[in-house]
Amino acid sequence: MLEQQLVNELKAQGLTITFAESCTAGLASATLVNVSGASLVYKGGFVTYSNETKQSLLGVLEDILNTYGAISEHTTNAMAKGALRQINADIAVAISGNAGPLASEGKPVGCVCISVTDKNHTVSKTFLFEGTRSDIRKLAVENAFAMAIAFLKGENV
Repeated sequence: MLEQQLVNELKAQGLTITFAESCTAGLASATLVNVSGASLVYKGGFVTYSNETKQSLLGVLEDILNTYGAISEHTTNAMAKGALRQINADIAVAISGNAGPLASEGKPVGCVCISVTDKNHTVSKTFLFEGTRSDIRKLAVENAFAMAIAFLKGENV
């Protein structure tokens, strides 16, 4: 399972992680802590479902939200960097998207942006998942974990 792989990789490198979640609403955090030993690597996280909480808790600039929207790599980059600052973890993963059932901000159902960052660099990716609201949220978490693992290993994300 990807969550076990992520915990193992973080432990092997002696690193910690935090999450900033929007459409997954804490699912990434909840999935990671199902792994025994996650407390050694998980420092905490944020569920910032609204734009207001993205701004107040993570410091996402209103200009970014107004220009690019909540479902954008610009926003997830800012969310990840904000979570990293607030929690002081070694890496941060941010997820924002549209799990449906209706299009949002002109973005189709299934459009999800994910960013992974550390103090030195950030990688981002936009996905278009299919399925139910639950399917899209699960796929977002799985892909976020896969991106974090690749990031930690220095592989292309």
